[in-house]
Amino acid sequence: MVNTPRFTLLVLVTLLGLNACSSPDPVVPDDSPYSAGPEPETALRQNLTRRMLNPIMGDPDKLKRAGIPNVRDLRMTATAIPAEFSLSSTKRIDVALAVGNEGKQAINLWFPNAQRIEILVKNQAGEILSRWSDDEKFGQETGYLVINPEETITYAETISTREMTAGQPAIIEAFIAGYPDLRAIVKVIPAP
Repeated sequence: MVNTPRFTLLVLVTLLGLNACSSPDPVVPDDSPYSAGPEPETALRQNLTRRMLNPIMGDPDKLKRAGIPNVRDLRMTATAIPAEFSLSSTKRIDVALAVGNEGKQAINLWFPNAQRIEILVKNQAGEILSRWSDDEKFGQETGYLVINPEETITYAETISTREMTAGQPAIIEAFIAGYPDLRAIVKVIPAP
């Protein structure tokens, strides 16, 4: 008898495949109240062998979703302080970004470096006038942020007003770095 690891694996896979094929799923008639109706053609049944040998348990989209947190319960709020200011006397304004978890489960966010937020100043046409991170230096350490249910985390930073034009609206977009969908917008109109 051949006793190699390759042969043993082949026998094991064959036996598991036969076992999966020989144990049919319970049949529920289509007119039964427990029937969910016919299965869509795209949802093919997967046998036990494929599930065992496939590291993502037969769901090809599971790997794509693995690194994406469920962020629909996060609420973002941005504020600019002072809300009304004169460009001649104000060179910098404070921007606060509050991130609140309104869900029932903690949300984990992963960051490739020490930057946690980004702040953009745009004109009404959507052109970027300035980027807060251009004037900052970030360490290369990775990190996680855990936002517990009913918890709010606030980031406060200072941005320059040098690119703003008096009397013209400036749109300040603040968002979580690496998660551009997690953003909040505040509009300011600086006075001369």
